[in-house]
Amino acid sequence: PDSKSDLFAMFMERALKMNIKNGIMAMVNMQSWMFLSTYEKLRIKLLSNSTLLNMAHIGTRGFDTIGGEIVATTAFLIHNNYSKDYKGEFLRLVDGRSEEQKSEMTKTVIKNRSCSWYFRISLDEFKQIPGNTFAYWLSKNIRSCFKNFPLVNKNASALCGMTTGENARFVRYWYEVETNKLGLGMKSSEEAIISKKKWFPYAKGGTFRKWYGNAENVVNWENDGKEIIESGRASPRAKQKYFKPSVSWTFISIANFGVRKQPYGFIFDMSGCSLFPDNLKQLDIYTALLCAKTSFIFLKAITPKNIQVNNIGSIPIPFKENSIVSELVEKSVRISQKDWDSFENSWDFKFNPLIKHKNNCESLQETYSSLRNTWKEMTDELTNLEIENNKIFINAYKLEDEIKPDTPISEITLTCNPVYRFGEKLTET
Repeated sequence: PDSKSDLFAMFMERALKMNIKNGIMAMVNMQSWMFLSTYEKLRIKLLSNSTLLNMAHIGTRGFDTIGGEIVATTAFLIHNNYSKDYKGEFLRLVDGRSEEQKSEMTKTVIKNRSCSWYFRISLDEFKQIPGNTFAYWLSKNIRSCFKNFPLVNKNASALCGMTTGENARFVRYWYEVETNKLGLGMKSSEEAIISKKKWFPYAKGGTFRKWYGNAENVVNWENDGKEIIESGRASPRAKQKYFKPSVSWTFISIANFGVRKQPYGFIFDMSGCSLFPDNLKQLDIYTALLCAKTSFIFLKAITPKNIQVNNIGSIPIPFKENSIVSELVEKSVRISQKDWDSFENSWDFKFNPLIKHKNNCESLQETYSSLRNTWKEMTDELTNLEIENNKIFINAYKLEDEIKPDTPISEITLTCNPVYRFGEKLTET
């Protein structure tokens, strides 16, 4: 029962049972047992009854005959006896891009233990991390944050939203429906019912974007979702939180963690999971927390891929109130919303920003240059705000010596930022 989710995990447990006392089991296997909540009981059993001697964490592209980013593996030795003080040896080879690169990295470790992808850690240290995940690469200071600060789930609820069962029937882009049937800014289910509107904003996650945006979809929630529910295929989870303000993120991947402050009026999807603080006044604090660089580091320790609600709930939060952070979030959201509303995919779009900049300009070229300057100022301002937000949380966690607050220009998620919009290989012309 502790490993039944996949045959590879069952094989691990069975092989250990077949092993003699003080025997050693060697295996190459999928890495998911190290992180997924499905295997937490298996990890606890391993940490309590045996000792992981060493591991070569191969990751993806470990075998040239298996391409892509799907198959992620790890090779390890487990001693069939528990040794509390033993420090296991770990080789982090996940950054190698081929079988040959990972092989060379392994040979380097054999000759030189001081390289950056070699780690030694007592297995008891894993017990500090929520879910007992095998995040061996974390420093002692980062691991201690999970113990020294309360976790998000103590004073907030991270929830999965609705699945309609038939998106092609019940979900649209906002510009595909009649405007007079579109219900924006509703503050409760009761208000939505009274409005007699049919289509309401639907948070579905979407592309990597922070602070504000990805507000494009609407869902048929007429008469409190009568048609969807009667279809028999929907799962309207967490209905009591529909239309409430939240912090929303994209479920699918941890490659880019895009977190957005969601105003009143949204129903949320399974792919647009959302966090609801017990105290609504703390919404800005949670927005800043999840947008900070530190949260991404904690998440990578908890999950290798999809960001689920229990992962968000396991992030440590260093404070509940901070006026500077609240002001910073307001400015960041305002800039991001202004950027989002400057393009026609926003339902609050009013006019092309070139029109606004035509005053005192004698030519289209001059007007565009003026607009470009404004866009650059917005990008620079948001960059500074993100760096300041990172500094605040890094200092609060006492991680100044380990994490730099810098944010790459490619991660300033404004459509008016050409590096984010088009990629980094750009020229002025």
